[in-house]
Amino acid sequence: MKLYMIALMAGLMMSMAACKKQSPVEELGATSGRLRAEVRVTLSNRRPALEETVRVTASSWHTEDRISKVEFLHTLIEKFGVKLQLDNTTFSTWSSTDPVMVVTDTIKKNEVWKSVSSVNKELDNYFVTATNNYVISGDYTLFKPVPGTYAMEGQELLMKLSEEAFSILRNQLSFVIAVADYQKLFPNAPAANYTTSGTTRTGISDAGRAYLRANLTRQLLVDTGFKSLKKEGTLRAILTVRTIVDSGAAAEVVNEFESTF
Repeated sequence: MKLYMIALMAGLMMSMAACKKQSPVEELGATSGRLRAEVRVTLSNRRPALEETVRVTASSWHTEDRISKVEFLHTLIEKFGVKLQLDNTTFSTWSSTDPVMVVTDTIKKNEVWKSVSSVNKELDNYFVTATNNYVISGDYTLFKPVPGTYAMEGQELLMKLSEEAFSILRNQLSFVIAVADYQKLFPNAPAANYTTSGTTRTGISDAGRAYLRANLTRQLLVDTGFKSLKKEGTLRAILTVRTIVDSGAAAEVVNEFESTF
């Protein structure tokens, strides 16, 4: 009988242990500081024009109040074609719907533009007692085209284009170039390079276009004095707000917007 009672009590204890629920906080390790913070972000404008200021507001909290830093970061990505202007010819490889040539350039990547930390209790200045959280705002003023891998315009941009990009530019030019600009580039080109009406050169023949594609160089464009070469395309901003706790665990919110230039 005594053995039976011991076995019964042992069974009841095992059953109670099996039924005990472990709280989510315990599973996440609340007492070890491994919980991520919570973060919410609002923007004053989700479709800003270039160079327009966007107010970014972050609200953050942590169950153990162990936030060590709140960072505001941005990434800028350009996708562009080019607009080339000669004396009598102007064309662009860019189109918002069907671009002929697209170059992608990451100008900034996860670069911090604002940061608030718990060092010297700086973070305490942003604590809101009524809502029991930290509220930090910053004015994002960096949404504008800036030189990255490629200059914004001119000879430096021309020389930096890849061989593939310049080949596309050269090919497009061969179809639209005016006779006067062709003659300036190739003053000694054979007569077969032109279409004529009587004695007047009215256009560029198939042979003339092939000749341009085979012989036009960047340096020749520079030497003959192209009027302008400028980037045209879109600029995309990726804004990230990241809250980091003492253990290094991080929570972040990402927002994106884009505009043409």
